[in-house]
Amino acid sequence: MSDKNKFVRPLTNGLGNLYNGSTIKLLLERKMKMKKSLVQKLFDRFVYRNTKKPDHYVHIDTPKTLQDCRQAQYNNWCKRFGVYNGSYLPNNHKDLLRKGWLDITHPNGRRYKPDITEYLRKSNHQRVAHHDEKDGFDRHYHWYNPSSKNNDNYYLDRYGVPCKKGKPQTHLAPLDKDYNMRKKK
Repeated sequence: MSDKNKFVRPLTNGLGNLYNGSTIKLLLERKMKMKKSLVQKLFDRFVYRNTKKPDHYVHIDTPKTLQDCRQAQYNNWCKRFGVYNGSYLPNNHKDLLRKGWLDITHPNGRRYKPDITEYLRKSNHQRVAHHDEKDGFDRHYHWYNPSSKNNDNYYLDRYGVPCKKGKPQTHLAPLDKDYNMRKKK
């Protein structure tokens, strides 16, 4: 050992074994990730304390304000715990029943349109309709606008913006994916 390195304490794993260079690099990377996560946790806490809790899932592409950051946090929580609301809806529409939604499809509606099922969320009276695969179109959802007065703002799009009935943006694909309006062949 040279005089220069005499006072440098070797890195060991607690059992007396020396770490090699790649292990030290890995440890430093983990330490950097921990620092980033601490900063991220502080930022998340700041956002949480200084914004209002979102009422429902609304898709956010890139957050621009603190409230958008809070909405993105809420969206991630919804996805992680399978809380289906707003434009984030499950692949299998029967999962909504297990999560506390009510099937409110009218009995006559089942007779004339068996491919459409309507659900109501008890906590905030939110309504969605599930359309099964039909005529070559993929299955999809429609999110009803609670304050709708006519067909001009009958549904909400994935961003929570009112839109006209029959427009492509009213078709919501399960699990917040983009809906393809083209017919399957």
